[in-house]
Amino acid sequence: MRALDLTSLSILFGLFAALLVSDVWRKANDAEQAVHEEGAAVRSIAHAARANGIEPIIIPRLKAYIAAASAEDPYSRKSASGRGRADTAYHELLTAITKDGNLETGVRAHLLLSARDLLRAHDNRLYLANDTTAPIKWFAILLFGTITQIGLLLSHIEDRARCVSTWRCLQWPSPSA
Repeated sequence: MRALDLTSLSILFGLFAALLVSDVWRKANDAEQAVHEEGAAVRSIAHAARANGIEPIIIPRLKAYIAAASAEDPYSRKSASGRGRADTAYHELLTAITKDGNLETGVRAHLLLSARDLLRAHDNRLYLANDTTAPIKWFAILLFGTITQIGLLLSHIEDRARCVSTWRCLQWPSPSA
């Protein structure tokens, strides 16, 4: 009966650990995807600007945005000041796109869509950089780990000879030895 209890505890602990690893892995993949999406939006804006001859208007503002976004420290407590520079650079880029009267409607729509994607990917990147695993998950891991260790102890308590010999192997040499 005790072997079945121990197996059940081990399976429960293993499943919970697998779910935790899956969550961390998913967050890492989401962060990588956000970085790729931000880069794709920058490339899309740059290519459209070059193709439509508005490179002198868009590219300097896009470079300013890239510099401001790259200088942000998402782990800093003072992220508002860095975030302000990136937001200002983004709004200047958006203003340059909307105020150019020579753009065709389809090109303007494409640039605005790419700018929206840029902002969304940037916000996702910052959110995922600050995302942490909830303390309740770590508490649950410790709780299930403790339950598993107690289950191991209780399953071997009937075999006192093995329990005593294992305990002696784990002890430091005594001063009398």
